[in-house]
Amino acid sequence: MTNQTLTNIYYKTPPALQNVLISAYRYARKPFEYGHDFRRWRSLLDESQNWSLAELENWQLERLQALLQYVYADVPGYRQLYRDVNITPRDIRSLEDMWKLPIVSKQHIRENRALFTSSSAKSFKPVELNTSGTTGTPFQFLSTRETEAIEWAFNWRHKSWGGARLWEPMFSLGGKIIVPLSQQNPPFWRTNRAENMIWLSAFHMTQQNLDLYVDYISKANVRFIKGYPSNLSILAHHLRGRNARLPMKAVFTGSEPLLAHARELIEDRFCCKVFDWYGVSERVVTASQCSVHNNYHVHMENCVVEVVQKDSVVSKGTLGEIVGTCLSNYAMPLIRYRTGDLSSLSSEPCPCGRGLMTISQVQTKWEHLLFTEDGRWISPSVLTHPFKPVKGVRRSQIIQESLGELRIKVVGEPDFGTQQQALLIDGFKERLGESVKITIDMVDDIPNDPSGKFRWVISKVPMEANRMLDHTFGSGIQ
Repeated sequence: MTNQTLTNIYYKTPPALQNVLISAYRYARKPFEYGHDFRRWRSLLDESQNWSLAELENWQLERLQALLQYVYADVPGYRQLYRDVNITPRDIRSLEDMWKLPIVSKQHIRENRALFTSSSAKSFKPVELNTSGTTGTPFQFLSTRETEAIEWAFNWRHKSWGGARLWEPMFSLGGKIIVPLSQQNPPFWRTNRAENMIWLSAFHMTQQNLDLYVDYISKANVRFIKGYPSNLSILAHHLRGRNARLPMKAVFTGSEPLLAHARELIEDRFCCKVFDWYGVSERVVTASQCSVHNNYHVHMENCVVEVVQKDSVVSKGTLGEIVGTCLSNYAMPLIRYRTGDLSSLSSEPCPCGRGLMTISQVQTKWEHLLFTEDGRWISPSVLTHPFKPVKGVRRSQIIQESLGELRIKVVGEPDFGTQQQALLIDGFKERLGESVKITIDMVDDIPNDPSGKFRWVISKVPMEANRMLDHTFGSGIQ
């Protein structure tokens, strides 16, 4: 039975049964995500956040040296890269020596996947993950179960900084399609009892429905909420229009840039601090904010973060591209991997007293929301999801020509054929609605705009959604 078949069955069941199915699915996932590795790392992270910077760097170096010994023996792509520059693992005696190792890119790994996959990958029982990033270029890679458990442990340490305890009730306003788009009446939320989470649909947030969201949240005994900044800003903007507030203990954001205007609006309407999270699907870097909120603590226990310009490491305080190394993924190691995001290493320790190094707020691309004919706002983060299972997309761009028309430019590879195009269109229709006309334009290149920036999502619809977004997130969107 295919995933799409299961999805169709889910959509046809009543909301009460959907709650049962969601909870059952998440209960089945708990041994993989919250098992022995999670518990072991969760305990370690409570302790290691209090280590000194020197202790954390010693931990990193030991794990890095072990990883390099492994890839030199077991991953042909890295072995050849290092031989080409006459480097062996013995030459990396300190973290400062990492500049000797070549930097790798997503494109290079994609084009040489077999060479950068460990010959012993199967022994780790790896999981296949997908990411599209902010450019709509899918990337399939392998990760180990331990790496994924570590990510969950980091995520819960981050939430503990905001006062949340494991399994404490929480709202989630992300990109999951948990309510069928065809559903016109509440409830527009589902309950995940396995994790004590209430998933709010981001696909039914029309002006008419938002009052229902506010009323439901206000009556629930839940004091934490997490989600995409754009979705939470829509809700906060509606609260401001009602001159209302929804007091929370903490708000957790991630997956999109959190700009100053959005933080101010969300904190004002939810009466608490926002704790932002930065990470990439490849697990080569994760960082998050503590209550001080000056910068972002790098979760050093499982990654090494560098900042470079033109492949050279820059000094603290200098803006450059983030290059990350995951220290636990032995199935498909990513060492000195380009993220395409910009930040700088902080020169001063965080006043909170934690030894973890910090980076400034990460600069990534910001996009317009899409606005649908039935009055829904669609976050750009949601639009990455249809690309994840699709093969053969080198670069893409989404252009909303009108309320009912979407054009997707694709720079394709040979395997992006009719079947992959249909898969991509189905993914967009699943999120935007069946009535939307979607056209795929195959092009040789998608140039940057005159400012030199690449715009992944372009909306030509002069709707309140985009005007509100410009106002909420500042005037940086043109």
